[in-house]
Amino acid sequence: LEYFLEPEVADVPIDLYGLVEGEDKVEMLRQLLSGVGRVSYRGYVDAKTLQNIRRSYAYSIVMWAPTNEHQLYAAPNKFFDAIADGVPPLTAPHPQCKMLVNRYQCGIVLRDWTFDSFREGAAKALKLVGTPVYAQMVENCRRAVLTELNWEAQFRKIQKCLPERLAA
Repeated sequence: LEYFLEPEVADVPIDLYGLVEGEDKVEMLRQLLSGVGRVSYRGYVDAKTLQNIRRSYAYSIVMWAPTNEHQLYAAPNKFFDAIADGVPPLTAPHPQCKMLVNRYQCGIVLRDWTFDSFREGAAKALKLVGTPVYAQMVENCRRAVLTELNWEAQFRKIQKCLPERLAA
């Protein structure tokens, strides 16, 4: 969250949703709610409300600091939810996120986890909004969902690995 408090990002229109966690959460909340710049903390909303809200955004920021191997390699639900809603993700270079964004050209992958990379990625994202490249990213989200990122396609992958009597 500290990236969103940096002066270099203050002019980027970002709405943050969710819980603020960590040992400095009171200070973090105070800073997020101070009204400085264009970064706004919107609090926690339920999944259905977030789905409806997310569709009105140009991008969904998907980044977190992995604290174990599972968090590094598995993409979070919010990554898939954004693509399903036709909202290109601006994502940290987690392996699964990077693989899928590169495969479908449906978002922007940050170079690394540094603040400079986030700042550059956000600037690139803003420049693309309203361009044919951005429109293609949105269309590619739809294509990714129709092709691979849906339950039917995922279950077909599992069925291939099951004994024939269980796969039917």
